[in-house]
Amino acid sequence: MRAQFKSHLYQFITPNDKILLAVSGGVDSMVMAELFLNCHSNFSIAHCNFQLRGEASDKDEIFVKNWAAKNNVSFFTTKFDTISESKSQGKGIQEIARKLRYEWFESILIENDFDFIATAHHKNDSIETVLFNLSRGTGLKGLTGIQTKRDKLIRPLLFLNKEEILNLAVENKIEYREDQSNTSIKYKRNYIRNKVVPEFKKMNPSFESNMENNIQRFNNLNDLLSFFIEKTKTEISETKNGQLHIFKSKLETLPQPVTILFEILKNKNFNFDQCKNIVANLSRNPGNLFYSASHRLLIDRKFLIIEKLVDSKTIFLIISPEEQIQLPTGILSCSNESKIPDQIENSKLTACLDASKLKFPLTIENWKDGDRFAPIGMNRKTKKIKAYLTDEKLSRFEKENTLVLKSEGKICWVIGQRIDENFKINTKSKTCFIFEISE
Repeated sequence: MRAQFKSHLYQFITPNDKILLAVSGGVDSMVMAELFLNCHSNFSIAHCNFQLRGEASDKDEIFVKNWAAKNNVSFFTTKFDTISESKSQGKGIQEIARKLRYEWFESILIENDFDFIATAHHKNDSIETVLFNLSRGTGLKGLTGIQTKRDKLIRPLLFLNKEEILNLAVENKIEYREDQSNTSIKYKRNYIRNKVVPEFKKMNPSFESNMENNIQRFNNLNDLLSFFIEKTKTEISETKNGQLHIFKSKLETLPQPVTILFEILKNKNFNFDQCKNIVANLSRNPGNLFYSASHRLLIDRKFLIIEKLVDSKTIFLIISPEEQIQLPTGILSCSNESKIPDQIENSKLTACLDASKLKFPLTIENWKDGDRFAPIGMNRKTKKIKAYLTDEKLSRFEKENTLVLKSEGKICWVIGQRIDENFKINTKSKTCFIFEISE
């Protein structure tokens, strides 16, 4: 088994990686610790005392600490007032315990340069996770169980089931602590483990092995779906100015457009019901807005436009020329020209302004309702920015995200659109400033 474990482990880490083991003292984590002791020397132990079982919790901590000392393994431990934290945050004991321990593990990982955190989840845990997700409602991803590796988290025992782990403990005389709370059915996962799974096994003694095969197939199908979604996303969308633009006409022609839209938008925190509503409104009058916790989506004339929510509008300050400023739409650069260029270019992304008419510091800010400027080429006639942007057929998001360059409160340039006639170069101009936006 040691050779098999080592071969399995080095499929997703290297022999030089520094690993932090999450060890509770139970049979799963103690078998993991013993396997690491014999197969990978560069590791440490982390133990959380959640103070949920009184003296038993303290004895677990002492047991793991003694094992680490006996085997000359560095040891980290902490105590949590889990019940108080649960009450103060209004969350369940299991949920808050998970949050507390992973936050603590992450802090140890960063402070001590560990490469990975290892937990002792096994095949049965993965089966229970699938059943738990099914009970709450889930998509295909929720049927793929626990993953062997995710970011800095590894589960090196996922190739073993509970029976195999128990056999290893007996065969190798590995000591461990029994957690009596594991037999309690007041926690949902324990209920699945102790009540639901046994009933399935009564119907089919091969339930667990069948579920292992199912989970593998679900993982394969999820990989295929991910490949298809990524390919489809490339074909029906484009990124512009930090926004995702999805062609409505292309989305509508696809099979299961709601599911495809959800797969594209789920990492932006839109849920399935929202995606159903969005697709139902595709052919209606544009302008509908949908919000997730982190993004907003606009149904525009040709596109679904998705952008990240911004808490507040930022005012940028240009103290002096030769500065570069990162704007949401790109990098703004400013250069001071000692003479007027032979060819003057004023485009949507470039503004050449008379230096004598500018007073630093300049500001870049969002335009306000009622703001006016004199677009170059309109004989100094002023126009409301709102009306100008509408005439240019900008989307609602593009209008809201348009910035203006100001000198002493006067608009010099509607950035990405036009400069103001009053700041243009003329025959009397001697020097100029050139502003340019680059992605």
